[in-house]
Amino acid sequence: MTYSKLDDIRGTNSSEFPFIDILDGTWDGTTGTPMPYISLGYELFTWNNGVHNTVITAKDDLNMYLGDHKITAGASYEYQMADNSYMRNGTGYYRYLSMEDFMNGATPETVNLTYGYENIDPDTPAARVRFNKAGIYAQDEWNITQNFKLTYGLRLDGLFFSNQDLATNNAILNLDYDGRHIDTGKWPKSKISVNPRIGFNWDVFGNKSLKVRGGSGFFTGRLPLVFFTNMPTNAGTVQYNGKIQNGNALLKESLLNMTLQAAPSAQPSQPWTGISRCLRFGRPPSRWITTSLPPSLSA
Repeated sequence: MTYSKLDDIRGTNSSEFPFIDILDGTWDGTTGTPMPYISLGYELFTWNNGVHNTVITAKDDLNMYLGDHKITAGASYEYQMADNSYMRNGTGYYRYLSMEDFMNGATPETVNLTYGYENIDPDTPAARVRFNKAGIYAQDEWNITQNFKLTYGLRLDGLFFSNQDLATNNAILNLDYDGRHIDTGKWPKSKISVNPRIGFNWDVFGNKSLKVRGGSGFFTGRLPLVFFTNMPTNAGTVQYNGKIQNGNALLKESLLNMTLQAAPSAQPSQPWTGISRCLRFGRPPSRWITTSLPPSLSA
């Protein structure tokens, strides 16, 4: 029996701060992308980026020798929990079209935010999958002659998922794919896989100078768990990832509302300090660091 706990966490020495792009006011004539002048802040892809695995396995075999036969029978069990957290723009992202806009406290051209839902974890959301895998098996190694061995057997495996970490996105559930509907609150149904196998080992000359081996069978490999954890993340049931651009009334309204919630008494002072008022765009108001309203939001 074994127990393993593996934590692979991406880290940085940066202090908690939003990422800011300040453009130089020009655009690339070939690609049409804006040209950066200054980029600073917490790197966009590291915040709450980690993979955690907990694995428990148990296995027991019984061997019996009956003349020319060696019979092996046994059972195995595996439990695995894997979660994957990835919050791009987790500390907030702000893009200003020019240094002048930034210094004068103009509304950012683009704001991106990512935060976890309260029923998951607002600060460290993670998509999680848990499953139990049980198997039984039996095989016979038959020494038909002194130089020819035949091995054959059968393995049955059952894979059983837990739905406790999932939630149904009704907007996706209501989509009709030619009569099929996808429920993000359920993993695939449990199934039993039947895996027969057969193989041989032939010592051609009986002196181990030349051996011929062969075999065939059904085998099941490891699960690509990142594909599973991507499902609840991409279905929007773990965290919210939003992009708001200037010209959208929601941008101005959201920035103003968050500032007032975090510090109702905030008054305009130095225009550029407004950037620090939303040190974490997506956290509850009690966690925001607030200084002052920029002029563009104080009216």
